Amino acid sequence: MRYLLTFWLLLMAPIQAIAYSAMQAEDCAAAWQIIMEGHKIDAAASARLSDDGWCHVPASEAAIEGFDFDRIEWRAEGIERVFKQSLPPAALTIRVTDADMLRKLGVEGEVDAPAMPMQIVLSLRDNPQDRQLLIEKLLISGPHGSEVLLTGAFHHVDLSSTGKMQISLGSATLRDVALVAKGTRGLDRYIRPYFGATFPERSRRRTEMTDKVSDWPDNSFPPKTKRAVQQLIAELPSPNGTLRVDVDTGAGISMGSFIKTYVFGEPSEELIKRLLETTVFHASWTHGE
Repeated sequence: MRYLLTFWLLLMAPIQAIAYSAMQAEDCAAAWQIIMEGHKIDAAASARLSDDGWCHVPASEAAIEGFDFDRIEWRAEGIERVFKQSLPPAALTIRVTDADMLRKLGVEGEVDAPAMPMQIVLSLRDNPQDRQLLIEKLLISGPHGSEVLLTGAFHHVDLSSTGKMQISLGSATLRDVALVAKGTRGLDRYIRPYFGATFPERSRRRTEMTDKVSDWPDNSFPPKTKRAVQQLIAELPSPNGTLRVDVDTGAGISMGSFIKTYVFGEPSEELIKRLLETTVFHASWTHGE
C-alpha cells in the first residue's frame, strides 16, 4: 500500500512541452508490480507498450484498483525515483480513454442519451526549485472537437523525501488555476436528452439553470462571470463557443481542506463553503462561428 500511495501521489493533486522518451517494457512491468503489490499478479507477463511508447495497463488488473476504463496508459520521467527511493517520478502523464466515460465516472445517464466517448489526459510535473507540483494539463477531450483544459499548480510541495512528501499533503496550496472549455454544435445529440423532448421543456430547464446562477454568491461570482455562464446556458443543448475561467484562489486552496473531506469524512458542504469564501471566478463566454 505504501508503494501504491507513493506512485500515485502525483494523481492526487498555457500547456508546457513535455519531452518524454518512449517507456521501456521492463519499467512498465516493475512499476505496475509495485502498484499491484499484494494481489499476487505477475505484472511482467501482462505489461506491454502502446505503439507510441506508453505503458499500457491491463483493464482486468486496473479494475482491481477501481480504474474500470476501456484503456489506461501512462508514461513518466525519472521513473528510477520510484524504484530506488520510493518517491513519485519527476513527471507523470496518465491517458484514460473510454467509449462511455460519463457512465464509467458514475454520472447518471438518461435512457435515450447516447454513450459519450472521451479521453482524459493528466500531466503533472515536479518543480523542486520553486517547490511546486505543476498541473501542466488536465485535458478532457470529447466528441466533435469539444474539450476542457485545466492548468494550475500546487505550491509548497516537497517531494524530495517520503517525510517531506507527507508533510506537503497538509501544507500544499492550489493556485494559478485556469480553465478553457470549448463546445460545439455536435454536442447537441449528447446533451439534448437531459433537457427534454419538447421546446417548452428545454426552455423551462434553461430558465431554472439561469435562475440558479443568479443566486450564486456575488463575492465568488462577479456579475460578468454570472453573465458568461448564463450566455453558455442560453446556447444549450448546443454550446457552440468557448468559456474561459481564471480562478483567483487568493493565498491558495489548501490541500488539507480536501484531506478533511475525503479522508476524515467532513461534509462536502463545509469544503464548498470554505472554498467560496476565498475564491473568485472570473469568466467570459465567446460565441463560436
